[in-house]
Amino acid sequence: WSTGAAERTADGGEANDRGRVIPTASRQPWRYAGVPKDWETLPGREPSDHGGGAFERTVRIDAQARAYTIIGGTSELPEGARLLEDILPVGQERPVAVYAMRKLAKGSSPGTNDWSFAVLDPELRLAATGFVDGCPRCHAQAPHDGWFGPPAIPEPTMH
Repeated sequence: WSTGAAERTADGGEANDRGRVIPTASRQPWRYAGVPKDWETLPGREPSDHGGGAFERTVRIDAQARAYTIIGGTSELPEGARLLEDILPVGQERPVAVYAMRKLAKGSSPGTNDWSFAVLDPELRLAATGFVDGCPRCHAQAPHDGWFGPPAIPEPTMH
């Protein structure tokens, strides 16, 4: 489509020229979601670069992505490392979306810096398809193997 106007799909989802939102009743778990104990929520919360300033972000990592917390500590994460960016409306605690990245085998996808991207719902189910086309373009500019780094941890205030 060239108009960008949303149309209903047969299963009740919405689609436009950028992708398709999967209706809640049809969503399946992201195959790489694992279980809740697989994920560590990093400290810090800051404005997200997604959504034009209407959202904040927190980040979750798995054990293979531990080097993500040390900017400059490593330039690459190992194959299979997973990162989640929770997208939260400013001042709220429940994400409206979760953006997922998973490191692929070295050289398997040079156009994405060997990352796969997904749009998930807060339960880590695949929520949309096709909207990740812009992810590789932006993440190609990231200084650390396609990732930008964890949220800044606020400085403690001195009284």
